[in-house]
Amino acid sequence: MRVPRFGVVAARRSALARSAGLVAMAVGLGTNLLAFGPTAGAQQSPPKPAPSQDRVTFPAGYASSFHKLYDFDRPDAKQVLVAFGNDAAAAADATAGPNAVFPYGSVIAMEIHPAMVDGDGNPVLDDNGRFVPGPVAAIPTMRKDSGFGEAYQVQRSGEWEFAVYRPDGTTQVKPENTNFCAECHQDAGATKDWVFRGELFFDHRNGALPVAEPGMVDTAQVLLRSYLFVPNSTTVSTGTTVTWTNGDDGLAHTVTAADGSFSSGRLGSGETFAHTFDTAGTYAYQCMLHPQSMQGTIVVTD
Repeated sequence: MRVPRFGVVAARRSALARSAGLVAMAVGLGTNLLAFGPTAGAQQSPPKPAPSQDRVTFPAGYASSFHKLYDFDRPDAKQVLVAFGNDAAAAADATAGPNAVFPYGSVIAMEIHPAMVDGDGNPVLDDNGRFVPGPVAAIPTMRKDSGFGEAYQVQRSGEWEFAVYRPDGTTQVKPENTNFCAECHQDAGATKDWVFRGELFFDHRNGALPVAEPGMVDTAQVLLRSYLFVPNSTTVSTGTTVTWTNGDDGLAHTVTAADGSFSSGRLGSGETFAHTFDTAGTYAYQCMLHPQSMQGTIVVTD
């Protein structure tokens, strides 16, 4: 079922929910919302190094005063991510070199919207094939300034510090528990100034789910992008070499056969993996880092 995306009035959403059994995941419900920080009641390990005070601060009014950098449909978590940046962040220069893409004073606030889902738990699509966002659940925010990030020690991601806020501006994750943010952003790397999905902003790319480009199937090419294998099913004849390319910006993936017959190990952004299929059969595989949405199949025929 397809419905309008942003600007859907409450009455319209309510009617859709009643007629199609749609639900919007609430904060803390289900497994589709990214977990931020320690889980209540769980046995805690000693906290990793992190700042003791919040120097990020909630950017009140960001939705109207910041620039919208991009939006992105995330299939593994069934979320819509909407990134906003202040004037400094919007002035970023992709050619500036390692650690220098974003100037000091840059603030990036990311709205996380659980996607509306149908009765089977599948994201509902609007008329343009995009996920329909539910209410904002959390707002991870990052700020860059001179000397920032030192408290994260070996998990430091440049001169950024991180925070996670609720929609009302209150703190959802305390500063001393934000090491996991810095550690995660290390995958983006210094050349991208530790910021994910810069290509969506710099290249004005669409954040919709990717589709296979013409010729990919015929040439046995599989693209890893947006937490998906594209295409997710490929049919080849025996003796064919299939090549996977990680096209995700700053994200690592794996290509791992369910039967153990092939494994890429960790593939960084831009890296490739190839495997030749000499025996007919159906080979299921997945990304070990993002198995929720990254499942694929190679069908080999004589």
